Amino acid sequence: MSVFGPGRRRGRLGAGRLGAGRLGAGLLAGGLGLVLSACSLHPFVPATTLQSGAGSGSTTAAVKPALGVDLLASRKLSVSTIEHQDETILRDVKDQLHASRVGLVWYLYSPGDRSDVVEQGPRSATPQSLLLLGREAESLGLSVSLRPIIEVEPCTTKGSVQTCGWEGRLDPPNPSTFFSNLLETEQPYLAVAGELSAVSFVVETEMNALGSRTADWTSFFEKASLLAPGVALEGTASVSTYFTWHGTPAVLVPNASYANFGLDFYPISGPVTTRQFSYVPALTTRRLPPDIATGQLASLMEGVLRLAPGPRLRRTTIDETGIGAARAALDNPADWVDQEAEKTDPQVQATWISAVCEAVLAEHLRGVYFFNIDLDNNPPYWPHSNVTFMGRPRSEAAFRGCAALFAKA
Repeated sequence: MSVFGPGRRRGRLGAGRLGAGRLGAGLLAGGLGLVLSACSLHPFVPATTLQSGAGSGSTTAAVKPALGVDLLASRKLSVSTIEHQDETILRDVKDQLHASRVGLVWYLYSPGDRSDVVEQGPRSATPQSLLLLGREAESLGLSVSLRPIIEVEPCTTKGSVQTCGWEGRLDPPNPSTFFSNLLETEQPYLAVAGELSAVSFVVETEMNALGSRTADWTSFFEKASLLAPGVALEGTASVSTYFTWHGTPAVLVPNASYANFGLDFYPISGPVTTRQFSYVPALTTRRLPPDIATGQLASLMEGVLRLAPGPRLRRTTIDETGIGAARAALDNPADWVDQEAEKTDPQVQATWISAVCEAVLAEHLRGVYFFNIDLDNNPPYWPHSNVTFMGRPRSEAAFRGCAALFAKA
């Protein structure tokens, strides 16, 4: 994993691939011309307006939370991989975890914090491959969301972990050029979302430094909505900017009336709360025991979520959360670099999954996606590492418990 900024370290672990499968390659060969031609002329109908922020008197009907899993395309996807290995992963998500949604996550690239460039890179999944993967997911009854992540150069590799910069520090010298490039790069992926009838498209993740550019974001959302008619657009805030914390107001990407909010949920606890991550909302300043009860951990999470006003929570999906099956992981759940080297403790991960679901239900959020299953992973050899939840009986049981809990909502 990598240091990506306040409270979150994310990266990629290498793994093998499998061979050919049953689906044809015609979709990849044919491109997306038909998709793109259908996406530029449709009017966009805003969803119900609901103002966010403290003191808002607006309300919205509670929805049954959705249980999702982030599927990370850590490199380009081949037809054979999608048809064989990734189809197996999709079936396991449905049959073993009882999830109802998958978030397709892939990398875009920027050459530096002070660059106007956003583009596909050597490891970026192509729009055509995500369309094929999304159609396979939908054929199994899974709903699909799409969420690009921007990796910022320079990147370094240590062992099996690649480390890149954090998109939260992107501060381009010419913001209008940056937003134009971002829209151009995301355009074919937005077209895929429309073709798939995706439940959402997350246009940005944790772009903290750009959160105050209201006019640019409003224009971006308006233009993006025309490229994916009927698809809900989101901007995902980091845990350090979504909440009002220590008197610092929330810094949210302006989503206007037609978009919901996303949240990367990695609250911290223990010693790190008074060191480098003091600006991240904390579950508690005490070190939590690895055998903490699910209900106790859920209650602490609910306390953090309540730092945001109820109307905002009801428009929010946790687009990313997770933790390693490691003993001290509760100190800083997003620090998967350290968790990879720690003593394995499967119960820590299982308890986190269950507690997040209880908190989502209690605070009326729209749903949650757990990060992640790497589409480069080989299912017969799960689990690959401490940060993998597939192949861990306790974690898989926790997912099924989440599904049952949400079904009763």
